[in-house]
Amino acid sequence: VPVAAPPSAAAQSSTTRQVGLNYIIFQSYPDPAVAQRAMDFLIKAGFPCTIEKLPGFPWSSVVSLKGFDHIHRNSELDDYKEKIQALSESFAGRRPFNRFEPTLFKWRPDQQP
Repeated sequence: VPVAAPPSAAAQSSTTRQVGLNYIIFQSYPDPAVAQRAMDFLIKAGFPCTIEKLPGFPWSSVVSLKGFDHIHRNSELDDYKEKIQALSESFAGRRPFNRFEPTLFKWRPDQQP
């Protein structure tokens, strides 16, 4: 039975994440209040995200809802990361630890709600 190809994952953005796609961790924060402020700031700037506890990350991680199906030679991903970097100073100010440092994280089956 033929299976239809899923829609382009790079264009996908919703309130859930898809196993196997790569998502941006904007930053992880030891203080949940800072994570909340970062999430609110990013959402207001047009970057939908949530706060997650991820394996291998001991702190609260602010993670994009936009997923990317491939990470090499992906101009959309590169543009997305550049825009995040540009917003970083506006959010962090003089607190360099609070700056956004986009890191990719491949969503796994154990991450699903």
